Amino acid sequence: MQIKEVEALAGITKKNIRFYEKEGLLKPKRNAGNDYREYSREDVVTLKKIKLLRKLDVSLGEIRILLTEQVSLEYVLNRHIRELESRKKNVEEAKSLCERLVEQRDTLANLDAELYLEQMEKMEKEGIAFMGFQEKDRLKRYAGAAIAAGIVLLMIVLMEISLVVAMSIGDAPWYMVLLGGGIFAAVGISIAISLVLRVIEIKGGEEDAARKY
Repeated sequence: MQIKEVEALAGITKKNIRFYEKEGLLKPKRNAGNDYREYSREDVVTLKKIKLLRKLDVSLGEIRILLTEQVSLEYVLNRHIRELESRKKNVEEAKSLCERLVEQRDTLANLDAELYLEQMEKMEKEGIAFMGFQEKDRLKRYAGAAIAAGIVLLMIVLMEISLVVAMSIGDAPWYMVLLGGGIFAAVGISIAISLVLRVIEIKGGEEDAARKY
């Protein structure tokens, strides 16, 4: 079946279907004649399972290992329950602070933000988080992309330094250093561009789970 049919049957946007394919969560077969995707009923069932888990805010990474049967559903859900309990505590603390602000009957003009920020900073040191409850999965992907790019760039810098050292002691001709430097610089620039594109891709990835499935 075509993607429009799948979109209607699964109740998931075309953008998210493509996104899940890119993330390796869905692998539809290809038509040998025209290379078009051919979705099956099993693909629709898989998408509905993904939809359910995402609505429960299970991360893409955990869904991926779940679909590959590396872990059981019970294991993933028990771990997710612990995560939700931690978030619940954070939300309750934020709610409590909001209620205190309401009780004070402050206006924005006379709100003592510094006082409350100091209290929040103290609570954050004790493990309470006041923001970013829904951004953890996305931030992990940002960090992964940045770390990978940073490691490769560090290797390039070390290799360039080794070439310069080799030239300084007469073991490498200057043109080799320049050539190597040019190649490393080009690779470094391409990695930086790839990192920027990856960040843009992450921002434009999965649509909001609660409203746009």
